[in-house]
Amino acid sequence: MSLQGNYLHEVKDQYEQLPYPPREPAEERERLLSTNLDHLEKINHFCFNGQESFRNGFRVLVAGCGTGDSVVYLAEQLRGLNAEVVALDLSAASLNLARERAEVRGLGDIRWVNGSLLDLPDLNLGYFDYINCSGVLHHLESPERGLAALAGVLRPGGGMGLMVYALYGRLGIYQMQDLTRRFCDPTDSVRTRVEVTRTLLNNLPTTNMFRLFQEHHLEFDEMDTDSGLYDLLLHSQDRAYTVPQIYELCAACNLTHSGFARRRALYMPELLIQESSLLERMQTMPPEEREALAEILWSRHYKHSFYVSTAEDSVAAPDNLELAPLLQATSDVSLGDKIRQLMPTLKPGMQFNIQNGDEGSVDISVGRFTAGIIRHMNGRISLNRIFRKIRKEKQFRAAPPTNEELTGEFLRIYRLLHPLDLILLKDPGIPDFPNTEQLHARMSAVVGSERVSVATL
Repeated sequence: MSLQGNYLHEVKDQYEQLPYPPREPAEERERLLSTNLDHLEKINHFCFNGQESFRNGFRVLVAGCGTGDSVVYLAEQLRGLNAEVVALDLSAASLNLARERAEVRGLGDIRWVNGSLLDLPDLNLGYFDYINCSGVLHHLESPERGLAALAGVLRPGGGMGLMVYALYGRLGIYQMQDLTRRFCDPTDSVRTRVEVTRTLLNNLPTTNMFRLFQEHHLEFDEMDTDSGLYDLLLHSQDRAYTVPQIYELCAACNLTHSGFARRRALYMPELLIQESSLLERMQTMPPEEREALAEILWSRHYKHSFYVSTAEDSVAAPDNLELAPLLQATSDVSLGDKIRQLMPTLKPGMQFNIQNGDEGSVDISVGRFTAGIIRHMNGRISLNRIFRKIRKEKQFRAAPPTNEELTGEFLRIYRLLHPLDLILLKDPGIPDFPNTEQLHARMSAVVGSERVSVATL
């Protein structure tokens, strides 16, 4: 469907009148918004086997860039690396806001294109190494056609970061959408629909499912703005996915699901229930079936953020001893350092707890090699080198541990911390990627701001 189709005109009109999410370009001097899908460490781990340096002509497409969160964050990370970011959006108003934000930050190497991702085959933008498409496919009449258009401009071996709505965490939203449609006349203006909806929200009975969902602290603060309210409750085209439907969508476009980008622990049913007979029933299930179970068990996934690849196996393997483990929380960059500093105080047999924001928490039993392995996880030392360092430690010289013993201990740690977004893997020869605080400090020097604020979306 081209821009001439009635459906796209309706969506385009919404975002021309109410660019989403609402952003103030001047705030780029005071804060950095980091988008969860677009940390280079995570893209490298899930899409490129930990082998990508993002240098020398790396090309990124942000398809449906909106007001620019992903464009700004990706371009800020790629600053000075001889990479190119292409920002594509249906709404000229949204695209202009995104451009203004990038200009405040002094970001170059961004190409701005006003158009639909459905028209990618005719836009002659070339091929891309990585594509971000967050919050767009679920607003298309045919998400499959949209994803196929994206896959058509993804180079072999390339990857994508996608976000689509999740069904179970949005059931109250869809009931509320149905309610607003019944109260609003099709001829009502955008502003009138917003006013009617706000009146409705102020008069909901306590039994209303949308109110119940709000009480469970789901991410509905976006309703504070008219554009957020409209996008959530009045959008003309909005569908949601279950885990099995995500896998079906990927398969239909010959793409491999590479892993969820956030709250991975909440896609693991063994972390949600502990009863042995139920755990035994799950042991033989394939990963996607267990993820489907977890989605229903938790029932509060509001969005699914995940990676896909043209390759069948694009994820860095934890048993590849040439890779370097990186212990760093993308939302709390100091957490990795805090954990490493804790290691000398722990003895085998002790337990400690790690909490990583809303990613979850885990209790870790300290083994013989736990402290030594974690202490060296900085993304610059391969597992092979870490193991050699441990074997040279005084307490192990008489009876050095084998590679099998050390690998087994690392895999135990990895299986505990990776679901909490705390361990990623990379080639140790690839230079460190700057964390969010370093990025903001670098930008502050460019624009002359001393205030530092970092937020993860």
